[in-house]
Amino acid sequence: MKTNPISYSNRRGFTITEMLVTVALFALIISALVALYQGYSTLFVSEQKLFTMRTSANIAITKIEQDTLQANRVVASRVISGTTYTTGSSMLVLELPSIDVSGGIISDTFDHVVFYVSGAILYRLTEANLASARQSGIKQLLDTLSALTLSYDTGDPTEASRITVDLVLLAQSGQSNSQFHFQQNVYLRNK
Repeated sequence: MKTNPISYSNRRGFTITEMLVTVALFALIISALVALYQGYSTLFVSEQKLFTMRTSANIAITKIEQDTLQANRVVASRVISGTTYTTGSSMLVLELPSIDVSGGIISDTFDHVVFYVSGAILYRLTEANLASARQSGIKQLLDTLSALTLSYDTGDPTEASRITVDLVLLAQSGQSNSQFHFQQNVYLRNK
């Protein structure tokens, strides 16, 4: 029995042109997917930094608000460990009643809290009276601060009952910057 061999002319395959077009289309699709991934990755990092900044700003404002609500008054200046802290547009010095371990107020005894900026960092400095249950010390509240502006409802900050806190935070993510502006009024409850 004689078999008929298949001739090469009857076989159907891809031409070099078809292969080049297929490879070019595949490369185009892959490069579009990579660009899309990079765009979403950049957006994700940017949104994550913005969320972190908002959370940090909220924590800082909450701390300022809590201390301000407890304060008897805004103090013009206070010397703590040999450094003079003066209330102004970028620094706040508060006088708070000292408290005992159960949270009760100790009469005629005061603690002092200072909110101030050094570089891009917002600090909270506490000077507690020896009789107070509060702990003396310094705590970093923010490290991405671009600007802090404090304004008071009176010409004399020591007479203020309302303080407007204006924070501007800035974080760099690769080649882009994220900026967040946060403003809130805080009140002295004891005024």
